[in-house]
Amino acid sequence: FWRAHADSPLHGRDTILRNVCPQVFGLYLVKLCLAMTIIGGVPMEKSGTHIRGESHLLIIGDPGTAKSQFLKYASQLSP
Repeated sequence: FWRAHADSPLHGRDTILRNVCPQVFGLYLVKLCLAMTIIGGVPMEKSGTHIRGESHLLIIGDPGTAKSQFLKYASQLSP
């Protein structure tokens, strides 16, 4: 994927972001934050097993700006 987008990595990033919560059009900055929150996280160790730590994301906005859709998508993607 990244070899195909080597000359335009931002286009490749936008392709990925279009597939994050695809039922919501636009809002690429929120999608980028959501993707980075899901991918990132502070590593933890429990019972000798390395796991990804808890992720925290605060989404504030007017009613009808798809906040619930983003949170539902994130909860389905990373249980």
